[in-house]
Amino acid sequence: PGVFECAAAAVAHPEAGEALELFIVPENGALNLPERIRRALPPHWTCGAVNLVKELPKTANGKIARYLLKTIQ
Repeated sequence: PGVFECAAAAVAHPEAGEALELFIVPENGALNLPERIRRALPPHWTCGAVNLVKELPKTANGKIARYLLKTIQ
């Protein structure tokens, strides 16, 4: 609940080797979303960052342009 759209990318992590970086477009009124997401992830998953963004980059076909995720904030 509270997530309109989301995407994930892998980033380097000093201890785990690799971690998730999440990009979330929240629904209106969503509260404490980053904290709730971190609690919901399995304990063995390392989450480097939870980024709340206004929109996700899309390709001409309307799919998420994952290669552009790290350019948004």
